[in-house]
Amino acid sequence: MGFYTGLLEGSFHVGSIFGGVFWGHIADNVGRRPALLWGLAGTVVCTLGFGLAPSFGWAVFARVAWGLLNGNVGVAKTVMSELVPDAYSARAFSFIGLNTGFGRLLGPALGGMLSSPAEKWGWRAPLFIDYPFLLPCLAAAGLTAVTLALVGAFLEETRDVSMAEAAAAAAAAEAAALAASTAASAAAAAAGASRGAEREEEEGDGGEGEGAALIAVSPLPRHAAAPAAPPLGAHGAGAAAEGGGAAYARLLRDPAVRGTITLYCLLGLVGLISQEVYPLYMINDAEHGGFSFDAAALGLINMSVAPALILFQAAGFERAAARVGMLRLQRLSLLGFSVMLATTPMQSWALRGGEALRLLVVGAHFWVTTLVRVTSFTALFILVANSALPEDRAKVNGLGQAAVSVVRAVGPPLVTPLFAWTVGPWNNAFGFPLNYWFTWLLMAAFALGSFLFARTLPGWLERKRLRTDA
Repeated sequence: MGFYTGLLEGSFHVGSIFGGVFWGHIADNVGRRPALLWGLAGTVVCTLGFGLAPSFGWAVFARVAWGLLNGNVGVAKTVMSELVPDAYSARAFSFIGLNTGFGRLLGPALGGMLSSPAEKWGWRAPLFIDYPFLLPCLAAAGLTAVTLALVGAFLEETRDVSMAEAAAAAAAAEAAALAASTAASAAAAAAGASRGAEREEEEGDGGEGEGAALIAVSPLPRHAAAPAAPPLGAHGAGAAAEGGGAAYARLLRDPAVRGTITLYCLLGLVGLISQEVYPLYMINDAEHGGFSFDAAALGLINMSVAPALILFQAAGFERAAARVGMLRLQRLSLLGFSVMLATTPMQSWALRGGEALRLLVVGAHFWVTTLVRVTSFTALFILVANSALPEDRAKVNGLGQAAVSVVRAVGPPLVTPLFAWTVGPWNNAFGFPLNYWFTWLLMAAFALGSFLFARTLPGWLERKRLRTDA
């Protein structure tokens, strides 16, 4: 069963690899709004197709198509970054974590309640007998259809507004550079005139001057007075004329874009693997560090973090970002995530106490781990969006979504067998650290490496990138 579940999950990410790049390109060249509308429509169709799949092969096909047609994630982040100024980015992006909390709270309960209605409620309709998971898919498709209608009715296109902001920023920087150059030239001329008057006075008095020559000061370069910005050109009208391949090749040469996307891949890999390994660790027996939890207990733990996550994203994330800055918040949460991963196996020490102690330790550790992971992701979403110019913003978000889909598709199948190996016969032969600790220490090392890599990101990522130096 785990193999088939993993295959269904991975097939969605396979589709997202191509869908993220395609819809990012469409959003930058056609518009954010059309890309969102088509993506939502594709989600409705594929959700229904998944619920009506007559075989496992069709279900896999529906999931691949779902990932391919669903360009909502990257495009939605692009729209959100363009709807609000930098000062409100933390508040706006905190809604992503807020929605994650509500999803954790309502999603599993709704899916479990609506599945197999013929068995649970006696709905003997042939459709529900033949397709026991159709009803939850109908509910998900209905919610998506409502979103599609709301986007079509109320969301305005943000691409042109963002481009206008970039043009205004470029014009302001140009005017500031020109003013600085003019002022420097005037100061140089005044200094030259003053020196010439002093020399004439000395010569008139019969004294010998020092013979210092007048130095002509050339105007400052056009970009000298511009605000700090990444030193990458080749944007604007030239970028608009690029083909898709050339545009993505240029973006991957950009250190800021490449750095944030690399960090997104590292965090996406560690985050997903930790979520895949955690249930395996918890269902193990005490000999292998586990708690012998069943599916119901794991579901309760997963749902229990939702209120804390909702509260923090609603009230804490924005305050934390304002206090320490978005870059530092992302780094600190990454460091915290590394610590929580490394200490996950330590929870087995609570097995020596009573049931109340075990639940307290497991619940508190899971809450903190989830909060630092979601905080790190939320802050990174902002940094990825800030790394791109307006004309490239959707492509960069789509590229990031595609890149993280690659590691999410290949990561869990490689690491979950490793965890199974560490709790097998080798556990008794070698013990620590090659027992159940090993996978968690490996993930903690990856998270720590991500933290060190995050320290190389430039400080200007605190704000949106509106222009480059000429």
